[in-house]
Amino acid sequence: NAKNECTVLKAQTLEVAHVFARNDEEDAAIAGAGPSGGTPTDELLAVSTDSEYVAVTSGRGSVLVYNLEGKALHGALEVGAVVSFLCFENQRQHVLVGTANQQVLFYDLKTCALCRDLVGHSQQVAKRLNFISGAIQHLSCIKGKSDTFVMVNTVRGLCFANFKKPIKFAKGKESQHSARKRSRSHGLQLAARQGQNPRILPLEDPCLFACFLSEHSALIVECPWLKALKDVPKPIHRKRYGM
Repeated sequence: NAKNECTVLKAQTLEVAHVFARNDEEDAAIAGAGPSGGTPTDELLAVSTDSEYVAVTSGRGSVLVYNLEGKALHGALEVGAVVSFLCFENQRQHVLVGTANQQVLFYDLKTCALCRDLVGHSQQVAKRLNFISGAIQHLSCIKGKSDTFVMVNTVRGLCFANFKKPIKFAKGKESQHSARKRSRSHGLQLAARQGQNPRILPLEDPCLFACFLSEHSALIVECPWLKALKDVPKPIHRKRYGM
């Protein structure tokens, strides 16, 4: 809320169960966690699948993780960038942070430390997202026996990545002349090919929401452009050319 407090309510009665108020320890953690990028009324919050932990941003530049059972601060995530989305892994081993520069960062929940062995995948996700415009709208992560799948959606498309498999980027057969003039559309075609890791999936209509339901299914919500344009307010001034 506006007082920089995180309030926990009982689901059945909506009574206040606990209030995490900012203290000196949290202020010190926030000071070294990263730049501020938002306001106290524009924060993000995510709850672990077992409802034991909650992660909340502070000024969109730092992330605090609270232990709901112990009613105490568990740790702070040093992001170093403006946070655009938060989520927990389904097996509650990691906290995922989406940043304004299009990276997906993994943090170990026990230590609140960045998983540096996955930074390479995060950088590749950011590069692939450059092919589809828009900021990260939602993150979804599901972990299997030997795979860790992440799905990122922007308004213009999806990005799938398996953080447990090697990065793969197929190269098309080009001459030196065409390589010097490689177009953005050609790079998009390569990034969208089957077998890529990460892989881009452009969408024709705006994507409002996307998440995994299981290892083999996902929920994707799109809004047709014609419907989206109906909600656009009428212009204040209109000038027609070529009439």
